[in-house]
Amino acid sequence: MAGKNVSKETALGISNALEIEPEELFDVIGTDKTLSPKTLLHYHRCLSAILSKAVKWGLLFSNPCERVDPPKLRRREAKCLNEEQTLKLIAALDEKGQYQYSVMVKLKIFSGARRAEICGLEWDDVDWDKSCIHICRNSLYLPNVGMYEDTTKTESSERYVKLPQSVMTMLSEFRDYQNVCTRIPPRLKARNAMSSCRSR
Repeated sequence: MAGKNVSKETALGISNALEIEPEELFDVIGTDKTLSPKTLLHYHRCLSAILSKAVKWGLLFSNPCERVDPPKLRRREAKCLNEEQTLKLIAALDEKGQYQYSVMVKLKIFSGARRAEICGLEWDDVDWDKSCIHICRNSLYLPNVGMYEDTTKTESSERYVKLPQSVMTMLSEFRDYQNVCTRIPPRLKARNAMSSCRSR
């Protein structure tokens, strides 16, 4: 039976027959943990969307998910750095941070943008005259897909963000550095991506 999966009951039966502890014969590959409320809610929403489409197409008379109460999630207070911690982080980036990542983290601090929104920025999204950036896309990664672009999380997430002059100067210097950088992946170079240049 080497290499084959067996149930817990079968494993216990074999262990008792051989008078050997189960842990010495088998590796546990599953758990008895239940799904979290967040996962259940995600499944409910996904299944409900599919069944609603089936109702719209006339394949079903009603959506059974509408008769199921999904679990309610407790809203957790968002954790963020206070002013002192933020200043320490900026100082650490200036002292030890790798150049590209330092620029991107500082941009996130001063813009409040999501990570995917920062990665999705292109130089054409920077308004140098008005000192702002246009958040209009996400850059995401999936193991079986690789890097891909998508719209912002919600329609209202597309926005313009005003930045202090010090950050605009930092972006200008990074653009100059990126223009002479020879380590830009061709696909990102063609897209004129702001975060395309690897750290120096």
